Amino acid sequence: MWRTGEEVLTATLDFFVSGTPRPGGSKKGFAVKDKKTGKYRAILVEDSVNKDWKCSVREAATKALGELSPEQRKLWPTRGACELTIAFYLKRAGNHYGTKNGERYLKNNAPKYHISAPDRTKLLRSTEDALGDCGLIVDNDSRFCDGRILKLYTDTGATGARIRIRQLENTRTAKG
Repeated sequence: MWRTGEEVLTATLDFFVSGTPRPGGSKKGFAVKDKKTGKYRAILVEDSVNKDWKCSVREAATKALGELSPEQRKLWPTRGACELTIAFYLKRAGNHYGTKNGERYLKNNAPKYHISAPDRTKLLRSTEDALGDCGLIVDNDSRFCDGRILKLYTDTGATGARIRIRQLENTRTAKG
Protein backbone atom coordinates (compact mmCIF):
# COMPACT_ATOMS: atom_id res chain seq x y z
CA MET A 1 0.00 0.00 0.00
CA TRP A 2 1.32 3.47 -0.79
CA ARG A 3 0.00 7.01 -0.48
CA THR A 4 -0.25 9.71 -3.11
CA GLY A 5 -1.41 12.88 -1.36
CA GLU A 6 -4.55 11.95 0.58
CA GLU A 7 -5.40 8.98 -1.61
CA VAL A 8 -4.59 5.48 -0.28
CA LEU A 9 -3.78 2.93 -2.97
CA THR A 10 -3.74 -0.77 -2.24
CA ALA A 11 -1.66 -3.26 -4.16
CA THR A 12 -3.54 -5.87 -6.15
CA LEU A 13 -2.35 -8.99 -7.91
CA ASP A 14 -4.65 -10.75 -10.38
CA PHE A 15 -3.72 -13.91 -12.29
CA PHE A 16 -5.01 -17.21 -13.68
CA VAL A 17 -3.61 -20.60 -12.70
CA SER A 18 -4.01 -23.28 -15.37
CA GLY A 19 -4.45 -26.87 -14.27
CA THR A 20 -6.77 -29.02 -12.25
CA PRO A 21 -7.45 -27.53 -8.80
CA ARG A 22 -6.66 -30.08 -6.10
CA PRO A 23 -7.74 -30.13 -2.45
CA GLY A 24 -5.40 -30.05 0.49
CA GLY A 25 -5.50 -30.57 4.20
CA SER A 26 -7.08 -34.01 4.39
CA LYS A 27 -5.16 -36.61 6.31
CA LYS A 28 -5.39 -40.39 6.60
CA GLY A 29 -4.39 -42.14 9.77
CA PHE A 30 -2.88 -45.59 10.19
CA ALA A 31 -2.04 -47.63 13.25
CA VAL A 32 1.46 -49.08 13.05
CA LYS A 33 2.85 -51.60 15.49
CA ASP A 34 6.32 -50.81 16.81
CA LYS A 35 8.54 -53.90 16.35
CA LYS A 36 10.58 -53.24 19.49
CA THR A 37 7.86 -52.33 21.98
CA GLY A 38 4.85 -54.04 20.44
CA LYS A 39 2.83 -50.85 21.01
CA TYR A 40 0.75 -49.21 18.34
CA ARG A 41 1.27 -45.63 17.24
CA ALA A 42 -0.60 -43.42 14.80
CA ILE A 43 0.88 -42.28 11.51
CA LEU A 44 -0.76 -39.40 9.60
CA VAL A 45 -0.21 -38.94 5.88
CA GLU A 46 -1.55 -36.44 3.35
CA ASP A 47 -4.68 -37.87 1.75
CA SER A 48 -4.67 -35.83 -1.44
CA VAL A 49 -2.00 -35.52 -4.09
CA ASN A 50 -1.75 -31.83 -4.85
CA LYS A 51 1.94 -31.17 -5.60
CA ASP A 52 1.22 -30.35 -9.26
CA TRP A 53 -1.51 -27.88 -8.31
CA LYS A 54 0.68 -26.16 -5.73
CA CYS A 55 3.52 -25.88 -8.27
CA SER A 56 1.12 -24.38 -10.82
CA VAL A 57 -0.07 -21.80 -8.27
CA ARG A 58 3.51 -20.83 -7.37
CA GLU A 59 4.53 -20.54 -11.04
CA ALA A 60 1.52 -18.38 -11.94
CA ALA A 61 2.11 -16.13 -8.91
CA THR A 62 5.79 -15.74 -9.81
CA LYS A 63 4.87 -14.82 -13.40
CA ALA A 64 2.25 -12.29 -12.22
CA LEU A 65 4.76 -10.64 -9.89
CA GLY A 66 7.25 -10.42 -12.75
CA GLU A 67 4.73 -8.46 -14.82
CA LEU A 68 4.33 -5.73 -12.18
CA SER A 69 6.04 -2.36 -12.41
CA PRO A 70 9.15 -2.01 -10.22
CA GLU A 71 7.21 0.28 -7.85
CA GLN A 72 4.38 -2.24 -7.46
CA ARG A 73 6.81 -5.16 -7.16
CA LYS A 74 8.34 -3.58 -4.03
CA LEU A 75 5.00 -4.09 -2.21
CA TRP A 76 5.29 -7.88 -2.30
CA PRO A 77 5.58 -10.00 -0.23
CA THR A 78 3.28 -8.26 2.17
CA ARG A 79 3.24 -8.63 5.93
CA GLY A 80 -0.21 -7.06 6.14
CA ALA A 81 -3.78 -8.23 5.81
CA CYS A 82 -5.00 -9.39 2.40
CA GLU A 83 -8.27 -10.12 0.68
CA LEU A 84 -8.17 -13.33 -1.37
CA THR A 85 -10.79 -13.96 -4.03
CA ILE A 86 -10.63 -17.22 -5.96
CA ALA A 87 -12.91 -18.61 -8.65
CA PHE A 88 -12.10 -22.29 -9.21
CA TYR A 89 -13.05 -23.52 -12.70
CA LEU A 90 -13.68 -27.25 -12.81
CA LYS A 91 -14.48 -29.65 -15.64
CA ARG A 92 -18.11 -30.23 -16.51
CA ALA A 93 -19.75 -33.64 -16.35
CA GLY A 94 -20.55 -35.29 -19.66
CA ASN A 95 -24.30 -35.22 -18.97
CA HIS A 96 -24.22 -31.39 -19.09
CA TYR A 97 -23.91 -31.69 -22.86
CA GLY A 98 -26.26 -32.82 -25.55
CA THR A 99 -25.86 -33.61 -29.25
CA LYS A 100 -27.98 -32.22 -32.05
CA ASN A 101 -27.27 -32.88 -35.73
CA GLY A 102 -23.88 -34.31 -34.75
CA GLU A 103 -22.90 -31.12 -32.88
CA ARG A 104 -22.18 -31.09 -29.17
CA TYR A 105 -23.79 -28.28 -27.15
CA LEU A 106 -24.14 -27.23 -23.53
CA LYS A 107 -27.66 -27.92 -22.29
CA ASN A 108 -29.78 -24.96 -21.12
CA ASN A 109 -30.30 -26.61 -17.72
CA ALA A 110 -26.57 -27.25 -17.17
CA PRO A 111 -25.59 -25.92 -13.73
CA LYS A 112 -23.34 -22.89 -13.29
CA TYR A 113 -21.96 -23.88 -9.89
CA HIS A 114 -19.92 -27.00 -9.14
CA ILE A 115 -21.66 -28.66 -6.17
CA SER A 116 -19.83 -31.97 -5.91
CA ALA A 117 -16.46 -32.93 -4.42
CA PRO A 118 -13.92 -31.54 -3.83
CA ASP A 119 -15.28 -29.02 -1.36
CA ARG A 120 -14.24 -25.40 -1.72
CA THR A 121 -12.53 -25.08 1.66
CA LYS A 122 -10.11 -27.87 0.80
CA LEU A 123 -9.40 -26.30 -2.60
CA LEU A 124 -8.85 -23.01 -0.79
CA ARG A 125 -6.52 -24.65 1.73
CA SER A 126 -4.15 -26.07 -0.88
CA THR A 127 -4.11 -22.81 -2.82
CA GLU A 128 -3.52 -20.65 0.27
CA ASP A 129 -0.75 -23.01 1.34
CA ALA A 130 0.94 -22.68 -2.06
CA LEU A 131 0.74 -18.87 -1.93
CA GLY A 132 2.13 -18.79 1.62
CA ASP A 133 4.78 -21.47 1.09
CA CYS A 134 6.42 -19.65 -1.80
CA GLY A 135 6.89 -16.49 0.30
CA LEU A 136 6.46 -14.30 -2.76
CA ILE A 137 2.96 -13.01 -2.05
CA VAL A 138 2.65 -13.25 1.72
CA ASP A 139 5.08 -14.39 4.36
CA ASN A 140 2.36 -16.60 5.87
CA ASP A 141 -1.03 -17.69 4.55
CA SER A 142 -2.63 -16.43 7.77
CA ARG A 143 -2.43 -12.97 6.12
CA PHE A 144 -5.55 -13.85 4.10
CA CYS A 145 -8.30 -12.29 6.23
CA ASP A 146 -11.14 -11.65 3.82
CA GLY A 147 -12.36 -12.82 0.45
CA ARG A 148 -14.63 -15.02 -1.57
CA ILE A 149 -14.32 -18.54 -2.92
CA LEU A 150 -16.35 -19.82 -5.86
CA LYS A 151 -16.54 -23.24 -7.51
CA LEU A 152 -17.76 -22.91 -11.09
CA TYR A 153 -17.87 -25.08 -14.16
CA THR A 154 -15.70 -24.00 -17.04
CA ASP A 155 -17.48 -23.44 -20.32
CA THR A 156 -14.22 -23.08 -22.26
CA GLY A 157 -12.65 -26.34 -21.11
CA ALA A 158 -9.78 -24.47 -19.39
CA THR A 159 -9.68 -25.67 -15.78
CA GLY A 160 -7.86 -23.72 -13.11
CA ALA A 161 -8.43 -20.72 -10.88
CA ARG A 162 -8.68 -16.95 -11.21
CA ILE A 163 -6.90 -15.51 -8.17
CA ARG A 164 -7.10 -11.92 -6.99
CA ILE A 165 -5.10 -10.77 -3.97
CA ARG A 166 -5.59 -7.27 -2.63
CA GLN A 167 -3.68 -5.76 0.25
CA LEU A 168 -5.95 -4.27 2.90
CA GLU A 169 -5.28 -1.28 5.05
CA ASN A 170 -5.02 -2.82 8.49
CA THR A 171 -5.67 0.24 10.65
CA ARG A 172 -8.74 1.53 12.39
CA THR A 173 -9.77 5.14 12.16
CA ALA A 174 -10.96 6.84 15.32
CA LYS A 175 -14.47 8.28 15.34
CA GLY A 176 -14.93 11.70 16.75
